[in-house]
Amino acid sequence: MALTFAYSNGMGTLSFRPDSPFWVSDIDGMSSNSVTVSASQSTGQAGSTISALSVQPRSITVVGQLMGDIKSSRKRLLDVVLPGVSGVFTITDGAESWYIRGTPSKTPDISNGGAIQDFQFTLYCPYPYWQQPGEIRENIAAITPKFRLPFNTGGGWKVSEYTESVFKNVRNTGNVETGFTVSFRAVTDVQNPELYHVGKREIIKLQYTLLAGEIITVNTRQGHKSASLIQNGSESNAFRLISVDSNMGMTLSPGDNILRYGADDNPSGLRVFITLPKGVRSGV
Repeated sequence: MALTFAYSNGMGTLSFRPDSPFWVSDIDGMSSNSVTVSASQSTGQAGSTISALSVQPRSITVVGQLMGDIKSSRKRLLDVVLPGVSGVFTITDGAESWYIRGTPSKTPDISNGGAIQDFQFTLYCPYPYWQQPGEIRENIAAITPKFRLPFNTGGGWKVSEYTESVFKNVRNTGNVETGFTVSFRAVTDVQNPELYHVGKREIIKLQYTLLAGEIITVNTRQGHKSASLIQNGSESNAFRLISVDSNMGMTLSPGDNILRYGADDNPSGLRVFITLPKGVRSGV
């Protein structure tokens, strides 16, 4: 099955398919990443020493043709790919799809013509990685439902069971590191809850006694970093409650990540959940 493409925002959706009036002949920038390398070289040194690497934003250029009702298709393209209006560019290959968010850095340049007109536009994508729709949610310490249908009343059975796994393997299914969201919820009062990445030796720790029913959520994803406290049904900023030695840039490596939760007092009163993007990839 051939690849199909779509671009959507609040103004509508453009579907680039063989059976649509918008054909794509080339897309530049889907697979490659630009990396800025900082290096130093001392006197007499052969080669250099890399001191830092930085993955740059991605630019995607879409080249294609307008078919069918040219006047209507041209207007539609200009009405959706607008200056200053961000959108989502999606690639679909059979049952799989990937998306990236971008803002037009060049709105459609359309040629004049009769039956066919060429067009080209460019998207600037500040976060350079592709993602699959959906998220992965892992319970670190939680109540796991055990009731199943069909139900057999014979023998012993459980409605639910508390799952306490101090060490938990969370798997990142993509090929690049990604941020995540961790939620700490107190069933009974918990003093200074924390999440520790064993492999990276990094921690997210709260300097706060989480009271029963309260929830603190910390998001380390690029462009979405936040910390919030839900207390008596209202939400407030919780950055002030995070310890100075916490790493708000903590990420999950591709593959396995061993995480550990804890608290200075009453860790069993804590429920911990991890949410991460599904299938973050450097290129498609």
